[in-house]
Amino acid sequence: MVLKCETFSKSTEWNALDTPDTLCALVAKLPGSLRDGWNRKVQVIRRNFKREPCLQDLSGFVDEETVLVNDPMFSRDSMQDLVISTEKRFNKPKKVGNFATHSSREILIRCNLCSEKHDLDECKLFLDKSLQERSKFLYEEKLCYGCFSPISFSHNARNCKKRKECKVCKKRHPTSLHG
Repeated sequence: MVLKCETFSKSTEWNALDTPDTLCALVAKLPGSLRDGWNRKVQVIRRNFKREPCLQDLSGFVDEETVLVNDPMFSRDSMQDLVISTEKRFNKPKKVGNFATHSSREILIRCNLCSEKHDLDECKLFLDKSLQERSKFLYEEKLCYGCFSPISFSHNARNCKKRKECKVCKKRHPTSLHG
């Protein structure tokens, strides 16, 4: 059962709480982003209505923000879930800005094991590991056994179409590193 703030603020018993000190204390309990939004709302009330905000204004603001935060399609959490699932679906590498040259965003290839600028299949540390150690590393890092890219809902070793050639035997392996 959802009980809106507006019900309380219209009650005559709550008028004693309609003071600047009480409003400040209540606003202090809000998350930072909502405090910023409330500050903008206060400026609009002062500019348009030439008065100070009251408890009813705050309760209306909280009710509006509650609707926004709980929107099943466009709330921040829903949009974040969509962004994450889209990135996983399309297997997009992260883009990193280069501040030194002020160039546009570029993709940097970094080894998942040693963080040097090369692919994992060219990493001496990776190739020096035993088959079991390499397999365990790929499993722990959630990387495809075929192409070493991140595993997602639409990509895994079983359906990998970008299999790399093995640096040891020069073949393309099915679903494991050697086998």
